[in-house]
Amino acid sequence: LHVQVRLLNMARRVVVLVDMDCFYVQVEKKLDPTLNGHPCAVVQYKKWKGGSIIAVDYEARKYGVSRGNNGDEARKLCPHIKLPRIPEKRGKADLTNYRAASAEVIKVLSRFSSCIERASIDEAYIDITDAVSERIRLLDTTKVLPSMLPATHVAGGSLEGLEGNMEADAMMPLGNYLVSKVLDQSNSEEDNSLLFMETNTTTATTKSWSGDFDDELQDLDTEDTISDHGSATREELVSAWLDREGCTAELLLSVGAMVANEIRSAVLSETGFTCSAGIAHNKVLAKLAAGMNKPNQQTILSTSLVPAVFDKTPFRKVRHLGGKLGEQVQQLLNICNVGQLRGFSMEALQKQFGEKTGSWLYLICRGVDNEPIRSRLLSQSIGCGKNFNGPEKLCSVQQVGSPRV
Repeated sequence: LHVQVRLLNMARRVVVLVDMDCFYVQVEKKLDPTLNGHPCAVVQYKKWKGGSIIAVDYEARKYGVSRGNNGDEARKLCPHIKLPRIPEKRGKADLTNYRAASAEVIKVLSRFSSCIERASIDEAYIDITDAVSERIRLLDTTKVLPSMLPATHVAGGSLEGLEGNMEADAMMPLGNYLVSKVLDQSNSEEDNSLLFMETNTTTATTKSWSGDFDDELQDLDTEDTISDHGSATREELVSAWLDREGCTAELLLSVGAMVANEIRSAVLSETGFTCSAGIAHNKVLAKLAAGMNKPNQQTILSTSLVPAVFDKTPFRKVRHLGGKLGEQVQQLLNICNVGQLRGFSMEALQKQFGEKTGSWLYLICRGVDNEPIRSRLLSQSIGCGKNFNGPEKLCSVQQVGSPRV
C-alpha cells in the first residue's frame, strides 16, 4: 500500500527538466557572432596547455573533441576549432555573462509555472502539473495527435514494447483514476488530499548522501546517450505511444510534452538559445530523459517504460547514483545497470544499505521518486576565494585593501 500511495502521488505530477544545449558555447556565440559556423569549445581561464575544456559544441564533437581534452589537444583533433575563453576577474573565473544569460532563460520559464528549481547554471526543473491539468480541460478531445509533438521522442520505446506491455503496466489503474480526477471539475478537497499527501516532503533517503548540485562551471550536456529506437523511426514510436488503448495515465505526459515544446520554443524565440527537455513524473526520470536526445529535442520517459530503459542504464546516468553511492551499490551487489536492482528485495537492500537508502534504491529502480521541486531561482549562496602564496602573501589589513589585490 505504501508503494501504491507513492505511485499515486508521483503519477499526479508532470515534471520537465530544461537542459540548455552546450550553454557556455551558445552564450559565447551570441556575444561573438563570428564564432557561428565553426566548431567551438569553451576553455577555462587558466592557459596551461591551452586551458581545460568545459563545453564542446556538437560540431566539434564530430572531430572527437570532448571535455576531457585541453585546448592544445582540441586543436590537434580539429585544427580550425574556435576556443573562446572564460573571462577572468581577480584571478578567478568570471561567470557574469553566463549567469545573465541563465537569468534570461529563467525569466521565460517563469511564465509557464511558479514552481521552478534552478538545478545549475544551465538546468532547471519545472513542475507543470497545473498547466497540464488546465490544458487537458481545454482540449476538445483527450486524444493527442503526433503532429502536436514535434521533436519529441519516447524513451526506451520499441514498437513491440509499446504495443505489448499494457497488461504489465502497474501504473495503468492509477493513471486512469488520476486523469478522470483531472477531467472532473467537481473534485472535493477530501478526494484530492491523497494526491498531495507526500509531494511537499522530501523522500527520506536523499539528504543523507546527496550533495550540492550547483557546480556552475560544469556543462552538463550528455555526450553519450542511452536512447535506443531500434529500427523504428521517431514518428512511429510517438504514434505507437499515443495509440496505446486505455493508457490514460500517459495522457498527462503527452500533454506535458506539448507544454514542454512550447517552453522550448519560447526560450529560443526570446533568448536565441536552444534547449532540450525531459518529461516525466519525477525529477530523476526527467533528468535522465533530457539527456537522451540532444540537441534541441525532448524525450518522454514513462514509469511504464522504466524497466526497458533501466536495464540498459549505467548507475552514473541516474541522478544521485553517479557518485559514491552508485559505486558502493555496484561493488557490493556486483551489478552494473540500475535495472538489476529489481532483482533484490526491499529487505535485502535495507540490510545492505540501511533502511532509508535501501528503501530509496528499491523504489528508484522502479522509477518511483517523490522528491519535490523546490522553488529556487538563484543559488542559495555565492562563495569566492583566492590563495596568496609566496611574494603575494598578505600580512596586514592594509595589504588586503590595496589596489594590487
